[in-house]
Amino acid sequence: MNIESFTSASMEELVTLAKRREDLLEKVKAVEADITRLLGGSAPSRVGRKGRPPKAQTPQKRGRKGNRGQKPGALKERILEVLEHAGENGITVADIASKLGVPKANVHVWFSTTGKRLGEVRKIEPGRFRFHGAKRK
Repeated sequence: MNIESFTSASMEELVTLAKRREDLLEKVKAVEADITRLLGGSAPSRVGRKGRPPKAQTPQKRGRKGNRGQKPGALKERILEVLEHAGENGITVADIASKLGVPKANVHVWFSTTGKRLGEVRKIEPGRFRFHGAKRK
């Protein structure tokens, strides 16, 4: 509809139709309430709704347990502590991950980013690291 062809008469007709629609919707709701009452309250109300029915409410999912949400640098401190106690032979990424209770991928990523910048962490062989330097506090 073009805005220039919009008249007060067409506006009045739209208002009349909108009022009729509201009245009909109220009547439909009343009829549905009667049906629900007769069926014992088990009939869902779906007037005017198209598409999928609403999902049943499920309990809110709880977050995974573990080390999620640790403070920045906490993983670094924990890995360095494990490396210090490992001695000259070092320790594998899998062993570090199991001792700390974190995924192996997290430890691998830590060594490839943070660990390679630290002078005290040395790679002995693929997947095995050791602490090289002065003992920390």
